[in-house]
Amino acid sequence: MLKINKSLNGRSLRISLEGEIDSVTAPELDREVQDLENIDEVTLDLKDLAYTSSAGLRVLLGLKRRLAKRPLRLENIGIEVREVLDMTGSSALLGL
Repeated sequence: MLKINKSLNGRSLRISLEGEIDSVTAPELDREVQDLENIDEVTLDLKDLAYTSSAGLRVLLGLKRRLAKRPLRLENIGIEVREVLDMTGSSALLGL
């Protein structure tokens, strides 16, 4: 299960994730981050994210690509999620 909380402050979008991103929940997250036309920056708060699978990594990397030169910030990355990002080389791709 994945809980997604979005808050908009001007043109800055903050998304807090709680639970797990896997093959079942990744499409839901992907739908939530599709419309970024009027967004200047995105911050993902991963404090309560316990796990991400490769499906979740694809969503995060796709979000980074869609933002192009606009900033994507990942905050409060837990140990388990950080290990997955580091082991797959995604940390560098996400600018961590």
